[in-house]
Amino acid sequence: MPLIAWEAEMSIGVLEMDDEHRKLIAMINGIGDGVASGQGRDELGGQVDRLVEFTKKHLAHEERLLAEAGYAESDVHHREHDQMIAKTLSLQAAFRWGSVDLIRPDLTNFVCDWLASHIQGSDKAYGAFLNSKGIF
Repeated sequence: MPLIAWEAEMSIGVLEMDDEHRKLIAMINGIGDGVASGQGRDELGGQVDRLVEFTKKHLAHEERLLAEAGYAESDVHHREHDQMIAKTLSLQAAFRWGSVDLIRPDLTNFVCDWLASHIQGSDKAYGAFLNSKGIF
């Protein structure tokens, strides 16, 4: 069972960003599947590392797109991303050092809740803005 499912309501109406959001969700679910199937710490760690790197790449892409379009809330959005990256890096380091288990609900809930609420909140707002600029 997936940790988080893509739903049509999550679409922000910008194809590139929707595709990247789907990929993030697939990566999170891949980690959940790995935990459920008993994958080893090293293999799961590699998946976590790939998720963290893709998350940073996606957030930077999103911020460039918003800056280029002149989105007024870019600074607020950037701060939200900074908080997400800091928390994600902290969890990644804790997992590497063995002090956090990926099975812990606070870890998986944090990632799933943040992603869903961010997409359906802040990202929806910029989606409408970008659409008004002809970016779909």
